[in-house]
Amino acid sequence: IRLKQLTLSYRVPQTIIDQIGVNSLSLYYSGQNLWEQTNMRPPLDPEVRPTLTQEYYKNRTHAFGLKIGL
Repeated sequence: IRLKQLTLSYRVPQTIIDQIGVNSLSLYYSGQNLWEQTNMRPPLDPEVRPTLTQEYYKNRTHAFGLKIGL
């Protein structure tokens, strides 16, 4: 089992946007290779046939963002 990609977005309500003084405001999060569950010995990737050169962990990537409309 693997969580390969997750993207979340939140648009800030208009009542809060009016207090800040902008036209629009959104927040987002995106992540890749966030979690895996396998019976294989770490750091082997369950989706790739094991080789001697595959002894590395998957890179986990996180991105946070803010979109402001003026």
